[in-house]
Amino acid sequence: PTSIARRNERERNRVKTINSTFLKLRAHLPGTSNNKSKKLSKVQILRSAIQYINQLGDIL
Repeated sequence: PTSIARRNERERNRVKTINSTFLKLRAHLPGTSNNKSKKLSKVQILRSAIQYINQLGDIL
């Protein structure tokens, strides 16, 4: 029973860390940090990040 509780706690912490990381990534993307009302999915955040990195590469 205690090992299950520890496992569940680790999983909750892992999910919190991932969600926090996606929020930080979203904050660094242009046009998404100011628009808090529109919720972006994790896939949308990743696609936006890829697009932004490609745009920066084109500039260079």
